[in-house]
Amino acid sequence: MTELATFGAGCFWGVEVIFRNVRGVKDAVVGYLGGTMANPTYRDAKAGLEASGRFRKPIVTEITPASTFYLAEDYHQRYLEKRGLATCHV
Repeated sequence: MTELATFGAGCFWGVEVIFRNVRGVKDAVVGYLGGTMANPTYRDAKAGLEASGRFRKPIVTEITPASTFYLAEDYHQRYLEKRGLATCHV
């Protein structure tokens, strides 16, 4: 039986690498949840949060109920792996 889990994190590249290395995980992809824009890009997501004025400091992670998941751009998928990097600051 296969189940789906969705996690939110500030740096999705590092989290993707970590989950890919967990025994039993079949796949991990990165993308976006929340907001009001359909099919956002990385730039859209970051700009929208910073422009909201809701926070005095830069946004790291927004905590909301899960909503529609939009797959991140292809160049974000397996980003660290494609560049020969094992991990980032996570």
